[in-house]
Amino acid sequence: MEWVPEERPRFVRLGATLLISFALVAVSMFVALNLIGAPPSWAFPIAVVWGNVILNLDRWPVERLQFQRARKRLRLSRSEQALPEDVPPLLGDEGESDRAST
Repeated sequence: MEWVPEERPRFVRLGATLLISFALVAVSMFVALNLIGAPPSWAFPIAVVWGNVILNLDRWPVERLQFQRARKRLRLSRSEQALPEDVPPLLGDEGESDRAST
């Protein structure tokens, strides 16, 4: 977040979405277990565990999407940075190759 502070609102929205889905799933499981007659003393921990399972399943595609976007940006920035320095030595320009090797 320190490198790209302008991305903070997007990550906050993604985090809020994941936490809301966790809360809805956990509450739904708690209610479902209570409807079948489960005591709240063990329905609550089961609901929290189920909410964590769903939270991690939801988090995986979001992290993967963020990783793919970051990798694409990194690839573009590396190619833009590498082009001016790496192309002249490949073309055989002696003056530029001496500068690039230092």
